Amino acid sequence: MRGNDIIDIKAAAQESNWRRTGFLQKIFTSRECSYIKESVEPEKMVWTLWSIKESVYKAYTRQFGGRFFAPKKINCILLPGCIGTATINERAFHTTSQITDAYIYTSAKCATSDTAPLVEFLFSYITDDYKKQQELMYQKIINNYAAITQQGIKQLSIKKNTNGIPFIHIKREQLAIPVSITHHGYFGAFTIN
Repeated sequence: MRGNDIIDIKAAAQESNWRRTGFLQKIFTSRECSYIKESVEPEKMVWTLWSIKESVYKAYTRQFGGRFFAPKKINCILLPGCIGTATINERAFHTTSQITDAYIYTSAKCATSDTAPLVEFLFSYITDDYKKQQELMYQKIINNYAAITQQGIKQLSIKKNTNGIPFIHIKREQLAIPVSITHHGYFGAFTIN
């Protein structure tokens, strides 16, 4: 299973004051706080680590279940080249991040998984209207999956399970294909597992 997360840098700067007293210590481990303090661009480091934690959280909950808010339980180790590892409850995950001036995007997968995603797609929105963004996201997921698998678009839909995890449903085959969705500000991305 995979998880992903995207951070719109401008939106994050407007929505959150990561410099407020106690914020870093509440969210990040001492090693992660050191990465931030030693970084040439500490704000990007904050959001890179947050993106890693979010993507690992999604991959973990998809595979092992449960929902929780405990970001310090996810321990990140950064490696050269925007890759890293993270552990939670003795489970290891590999992460890959794309860090630009506009966004930070991270994809995570369980360390024991060899499979590549069927589709990984990143794009920008022209609106920040949440409902319109969700409609466009679902349309892009269905169109991409239909093009790759030769499924009829009318046979496909996106549904969430009881934990809020989205799946592509194929009506005539009664299959549910895992998909990880992320959007923030003017950016969105999805991974079809």
